[in-house]
Amino acid sequence: KEGLPYKPEVEDMCDAVVVLCITQDLKNIYTTSQWRPCSDSDELGLVAGKMDKEGACHRQIAIEEIEEEIRISRQDILSMTYCGVGFSSSGMCTEKVHRYIAIINGKAIEDDNLQKASDTDFIKRELMPFNFETYSKMTSNTSQMLMNYASNILLGQPIFQKIGVMGGTFSPCTSQ
Repeated sequence: KEGLPYKPEVEDMCDAVVVLCITQDLKNIYTTSQWRPCSDSDELGLVAGKMDKEGACHRQIAIEEIEEEIRISRQDILSMTYCGVGFSSSGMCTEKVHRYIAIINGKAIEDDNLQKASDTDFIKRELMPFNFETYSKMTSNTSQMLMNYASNILLGQPIFQKIGVMGGTFSPCTSQ
């Protein structure tokens, strides 16, 4: 922006999707665990991927990521709700993240015959409770935000309630 004392560094990146895949009874979610180079560790997260296929819309990419990362067939996706778009890091990159909630058939089984992306061999998938303990293990703010949003919509209350603290010095009212 004009007038800034520095030239901001902006990483131009393609958009992405993130999907909270929850069982039909709303009790469990499918998580992924994958090594990430920036943290040099495995990170727990939700189904996610880049929108790097020419001509594919974010909904198509979200469905393909479900098949590739957690090995659930698109026939077992009972519904998908679009939850809007946000930035993964609005201060550093142009990547917009399209967020979805997918309700998965309770009888769905992992189908290892589905086509995989080359790096999905290293993704561990697990069914975990849809609760605060799982939320607190997530390393991605994007995953946590979508979990909290989905909990509020599906269960009527957020998993994590934020408490605001206002700093300052206060004296009790002394006049009558």
